[in-house]
Amino acid sequence: MHAVNGLSKKRGIGPAVIELVICATTTPDLIFPATANIVSDKVGMKNAFGFDLNAACSGFLYALATGSKFIESGQYKKVVVIGVDKMSAIVDYTDRTTCVIFGDGGGAVLLEPIPPEMESLILSSTAMAQEECICIKKLEEAHSRPLTKLSMPVNIMFIRKVRQYLSLQ
Repeated sequence: MHAVNGLSKKRGIGPAVIELVICATTTPDLIFPATANIVSDKVGMKNAFGFDLNAACSGFLYALATGSKFIESGQYKKVVVIGVDKMSAIVDYTDRTTCVIFGDGGGAVLLEPIPPEMESLILSSTAMAQEECICIKKLEEAHSRPLTKLSMPVNIMFIRKVRQYLSLQ
Protein backbone atom coordinates (compact mmCIF):
# COMPACT_ATOMS: atom_id res chain seq x y z
CA MET A 1 0.00 0.00 0.00
CA HIS A 2 2.93 2.32 0.67
CA ALA A 3 4.13 1.82 -2.91
CA VAL A 4 0.71 2.65 -4.36
CA ASN A 5 0.26 5.70 -2.11
CA GLY A 6 3.75 6.92 -3.04
CA LEU A 7 2.99 6.39 -6.71
CA SER A 8 -0.25 8.39 -6.47
CA LYS A 9 1.52 11.21 -4.63
CA LYS A 10 4.40 11.30 -7.11
CA ARG A 11 2.02 11.45 -10.11
CA GLY A 12 -0.36 13.87 -8.39
CA ILE A 13 -3.43 11.72 -8.95
CA GLY A 14 -6.11 10.48 -6.60
CA PRO A 15 -7.01 6.83 -6.16
CA ALA A 16 -10.45 7.29 -7.79
CA VAL A 17 -8.93 7.68 -11.28
CA ILE A 18 -7.28 4.23 -11.24
CA GLU A 19 -9.29 1.83 -13.39
CA LEU A 20 -7.38 -1.44 -13.09
CA VAL A 21 -5.05 -2.96 -10.49
CA ILE A 22 -2.97 -6.05 -11.25
CA CYS A 23 -1.06 -7.53 -8.34
CA ALA A 24 1.73 -10.01 -9.06
CA THR A 25 2.28 -12.12 -5.97
CA THR A 26 3.15 -15.69 -5.12
CA THR A 27 2.54 -15.13 -1.43
CA PRO A 28 -0.90 -13.59 -0.91
CA ASP A 29 -2.06 -13.21 2.68
CA LEU A 30 -5.36 -14.80 1.64
CA ILE A 31 -6.40 -16.95 -1.30
CA PHE A 32 -9.41 -14.70 -1.73
CA PRO A 33 -10.27 -11.90 -1.99
CA ALA A 34 -7.51 -10.98 -4.41
CA THR A 35 -4.64 -8.95 -2.98
CA ALA A 36 -5.30 -6.37 -5.72
CA ASN A 37 -8.81 -5.89 -4.35
CA ILE A 38 -7.60 -5.63 -0.76
CA VAL A 39 -5.06 -2.95 -1.76
CA SER A 40 -7.69 -1.14 -3.86
CA ASP A 41 -10.04 -1.01 -0.90
CA LYS A 42 -7.43 0.15 1.61
CA VAL A 43 -6.01 2.81 -0.70
CA GLY A 44 -9.42 4.06 -1.86
CA MET A 45 -9.36 2.91 -5.49
CA LYS A 46 -13.13 2.40 -5.44
CA ASN A 47 -13.55 2.47 -9.23
CA ALA A 48 -10.86 -0.08 -10.02
CA PHE A 49 -11.24 -3.61 -11.32
CA GLY A 50 -8.51 -5.81 -9.85
CA PHE A 51 -7.01 -9.25 -9.98
CA ASP A 52 -3.92 -11.17 -8.86
CA LEU A 53 -1.44 -12.82 -11.15
CA ASN A 54 0.67 -15.65 -9.73
CA ALA A 55 3.74 -16.46 -11.82
CA ALA A 56 6.52 -16.62 -9.19
CA CYS A 57 9.75 -14.85 -10.19
CA SER A 58 8.39 -13.65 -13.53
CA GLY A 59 5.07 -12.46 -12.07
CA PHE A 60 5.80 -8.73 -12.23
CA LEU A 61 6.91 -8.97 -15.86
CA TYR A 62 3.76 -10.93 -16.76
CA ALA A 63 1.64 -8.34 -14.92
CA LEU A 64 3.43 -5.49 -16.69
CA ALA A 65 2.86 -7.12 -20.10
CA THR A 66 -0.80 -7.78 -19.22
CA GLY A 67 -1.34 -4.24 -17.99
CA SER A 68 0.24 -2.77 -21.12
CA LYS A 69 -2.17 -4.80 -23.29
CA PHE A 70 -5.15 -3.34 -21.40
CA ILE A 71 -3.73 0.15 -22.10
CA GLU A 72 -3.02 -0.63 -25.78
CA SER A 73 -6.55 -1.98 -26.26
CA GLY A 74 -7.96 1.33 -25.04
CA GLN A 75 -10.09 -0.40 -22.41
CA TYR A 76 -8.30 1.35 -19.53
CA LYS A 77 -6.29 4.56 -19.27
CA LYS A 78 -4.77 4.17 -15.79
CA VAL A 79 -3.48 0.76 -14.71
CA VAL A 80 -1.51 0.13 -11.53
CA VAL A 81 0.78 -2.89 -11.59
CA ILE A 82 1.98 -4.10 -8.19
CA GLY A 83 4.70 -6.63 -7.53
CA VAL A 84 4.83 -7.88 -3.94
CA ASP A 85 6.02 -11.00 -2.17
CA LYS A 86 6.59 -12.08 1.39
CA MET A 87 8.98 -14.93 0.72
CA SER A 88 9.82 -15.20 4.41
CA ALA A 89 6.39 -16.82 4.79
CA ILE A 90 7.25 -19.79 2.54
CA VAL A 91 11.04 -20.14 2.46
CA ASP A 92 12.80 -22.51 4.83
CA TYR A 93 15.28 -20.19 6.54
CA THR A 94 17.17 -23.12 8.05
CA ASP A 95 18.29 -24.00 4.51
CA ARG A 96 21.11 -21.51 3.99
CA THR A 97 21.79 -22.67 0.41
CA THR A 98 18.66 -20.98 -0.98
CA CYS A 99 17.10 -18.75 1.68
CA VAL A 100 19.68 -16.02 1.10
CA ILE A 101 18.36 -15.59 -2.45
CA PHE A 102 14.76 -14.81 -1.48
CA GLY A 103 13.47 -11.79 0.41
CA ASP A 104 10.39 -9.70 1.06
CA GLY A 105 9.58 -6.64 -1.01
CA GLY A 106 7.12 -4.74 -3.12
CA GLY A 107 6.71 -1.95 -5.63
CA ALA A 108 4.18 -0.42 -7.99
CA VAL A 109 4.08 1.31 -11.37
CA LEU A 110 1.39 3.31 -13.14
CA LEU A 111 0.75 2.54 -16.81
CA GLU A 112 -0.91 5.19 -18.97
CA PRO A 113 -1.38 5.71 -22.71
CA ILE A 114 1.16 7.94 -24.39
CA PRO A 115 0.69 10.42 -27.22
CA PRO A 116 1.13 8.82 -30.69
CA GLU A 117 4.29 10.84 -31.36
CA MET A 118 6.08 9.28 -28.37
CA GLU A 119 7.69 5.84 -28.45
CA SER A 120 6.42 3.27 -25.97
CA LEU A 121 8.85 2.05 -23.31
CA ILE A 122 7.34 -1.42 -23.65
CA LEU A 123 8.17 -2.32 -27.25
CA SER A 124 7.05 -5.94 -27.09
CA SER A 125 6.78 -8.85 -24.74
CA THR A 126 7.10 -12.60 -25.09
CA ALA A 127 6.19 -14.98 -22.29
CA MET A 128 7.19 -18.63 -22.04
CA ALA A 129 6.94 -21.23 -19.29
CA GLN A 130 8.66 -24.53 -18.59
CA GLU A 131 6.81 -27.37 -16.93
CA GLU A 132 9.77 -28.27 -14.69
CA CYS A 133 9.69 -24.83 -13.08
CA ILE A 134 6.26 -25.26 -11.56
CA CYS A 135 6.27 -25.20 -7.75
CA ILE A 136 3.31 -26.74 -5.99
CA LYS A 137 2.02 -25.23 -2.76
CA LYS A 138 0.21 -27.30 -0.22
CA LEU A 139 -2.95 -25.64 1.00
CA GLU A 140 -4.61 -26.80 4.19
CA GLU A 141 -8.09 -25.88 2.99
CA ALA A 142 -9.51 -24.32 -0.16
CA HIS A 143 -10.65 -21.04 1.39
CA SER A 144 -9.19 -17.92 2.96
CA ARG A 145 -6.35 -19.33 5.02
CA PRO A 146 -2.67 -18.37 5.10
CA LEU A 147 -0.43 -20.45 2.89
CA THR A 148 1.73 -23.17 4.38
CA LYS A 149 5.44 -23.67 3.76
CA LEU A 150 6.48 -25.02 0.38
CA SER A 151 5.79 -28.73 0.41
CA MET A 152 8.48 -29.80 -2.03
CA PRO A 153 12.26 -29.59 -1.94
CA VAL A 154 12.35 -26.23 -3.73
CA ASN A 155 16.05 -25.83 -2.98
CA ILE A 156 16.93 -28.85 -5.13
CA MET A 157 14.74 -27.69 -8.01
CA PHE A 158 15.99 -24.11 -7.75
CA ILE A 159 19.66 -25.10 -7.71
CA ARG A 160 19.08 -27.39 -10.70
CA LYS A 161 17.41 -24.55 -12.66
CA VAL A 162 20.15 -22.05 -11.80
CA ARG A 163 22.83 -24.49 -12.93
CA GLN A 164 20.88 -25.19 -16.13
CA TYR A 165 20.53 -21.44 -16.80
CA LEU A 166 24.21 -20.79 -16.15
CA SER A 167 25.25 -23.57 -18.51
CA LEU A 168 23.39 -21.74 -21.30
CA GLN A 169 25.46 -18.58 -20.80
